[in-house]
Formats: sequence, C-alpha cells, structure tokens
Amino acid sequence: EAAAEEAAAAEAAPEEAAAEEAAAEEKADS
Repeated sequence: EAAAEEAAAAEAAPEEAAAEEAAAEEKADS
C-alpha cells in the first residue's frame, strides 16, 4: 500500500522527485 502511494506520488510529481534526488546527490558529494 505504501509503495503504491509512493509510486503515485512519483508519477504525479516526477520533477519534484528528480529535484529531491539531485539534492541528495549534491549533499552526498559535499
């Protein structure tokens, strides 16, 4: 159920998910 909600959220806001991933990668690099 939670996974389905996550998938729906990612589909609804792919740009936001990509931005969060980019921010996480930047944080990991620093």
